[in-house]
Amino acid sequence: MTTDAAMARIDPVSSTMSPARTVLMIAYAFPPEAYVGGRRTLKYCKYLGQFGWRSIVVTIKPRPDAFQDESLSRQLPPDVVVLRTRDTDAADWLARMSAWRSRRRGPAATSTAPLDNRDATNTSPRRMWFARFKQFVSRCLLECPDSHVFWVPAAFFRGARVLLTRRVDVIYSSSPPHSSHVAAFLLARCFGKPHVVDFRDPWIVNGSTRPPGFSQGPLMRVQTRVKRAILANAANVVVVTPGEPDELRAEFPRLAERRIAVITNGYDEEDFSTAATDEPDPAHVTITHTGIEANGHLKDALRINLIGVDDGGDRAPVRRLAAAGILRSRGSQPHAAALAWARRSDVLLLLSRSGTHGSSHIPAKVFEYLAIGRPILAIAEPGALTEILDRSGLGVTVRPGDVQEIQRTILSLYARWRAGTLRGRADGSYIKRFDRRVLTERFAAVLEEAVSR
Repeated sequence: MTTDAAMARIDPVSSTMSPARTVLMIAYAFPPEAYVGGRRTLKYCKYLGQFGWRSIVVTIKPRPDAFQDESLSRQLPPDVVVLRTRDTDAADWLARMSAWRSRRRGPAATSTAPLDNRDATNTSPRRMWFARFKQFVSRCLLECPDSHVFWVPAAFFRGARVLLTRRVDVIYSSSPPHSSHVAAFLLARCFGKPHVVDFRDPWIVNGSTRPPGFSQGPLMRVQTRVKRAILANAANVVVVTPGEPDELRAEFPRLAERRIAVITNGYDEEDFSTAATDEPDPAHVTITHTGIEANGHLKDALRINLIGVDDGGDRAPVRRLAAAGILRSRGSQPHAAALAWARRSDVLLLLSRSGTHGSSHIPAKVFEYLAIGRPILAIAEPGALTEILDRSGLGVTVRPGDVQEIQRTILSLYARWRAGTLRGRADGSYIKRFDRRVLTERFAAVLEEAVSR
């Protein structure tokens, strides 16, 4: 990996080791932060050199409060240039301001009611107007297009420096946060470069709850126009699930004739080859999460591993399972360690996102689950995720909310484990299409198409 200081000594035009083309990547999420979205851009950088491309990445400096995984950064080839900028998160700034105000007011100002509600209940018209104005400004900072909007100038000027001093063939941006696309759009327009837009998650323009006295219409219109301008200017658009092209064309009919490439997330075989061979504990059936406690034999045999950051949800079931010796919370883990825990599991659990775009959402970890080859229990509505699991031969799916069916399914998996028939037959040729090298080759073709337009 090349840093800022070393970049000045590299001339990608004259170096015989450099690939023929260069892509400037605007990617907020990037290692060593272990944010799952950063691994998509990381794997592109890792393998693009095999297909004639060199990467220059503009990203943020690692945040001290974010979980770091330095092993991810070590996967970058030496010729990849990574340029880091400072970041100001509006959400963090607003939280600090709120805490500062609370300290100034003292304990007497403490209330269980939200701050905005307390202000709104004041009968003074001046205070009511000021409370509404604060809500409006807060939502502008958080939703135009997101709380990372202050990163746009930093990313733009760092990208502009690259474009003024290096040969760049195409600009790529990855989101969320969608502010990355704003910075890349401005660079593409100013320097006349093709822009490839990659949506790891859909960009949903959903006006927030209307502040008293203010219409949510202007805020929605601003977001919609920004998104429309970015898509209209894009040389190519990339999404991660098969249903998203139709959703985008329905939202913006002018995209009807445009090619929208579908490149899913995937798995990297090298992430598994460097780890020791892990097998499940033969004395216990190990899965990631369940609420089944009624069956005595299952309770004795069941082991649950929770890996990741506590999302602040209902902790009562977690406490009950932990007290029974069933559940162990492992906390955040480096990527290699998380994969090792998964390989030591008998069943891998997926909880699909509900709500808007829920049926088309495919969690990134599903592809690593496929590579591991264990049965995958998905609590999900029928859609893109369940189709992949069905075709892989590894999926067992249950609709969310059907508690009795979830219980029957887990008991069935337990019975198969006791009988030694839990592992099914995976469709290896189908799963292979999600290998990161295969996906990067397709991505390189998208870049080539953007340049040739």
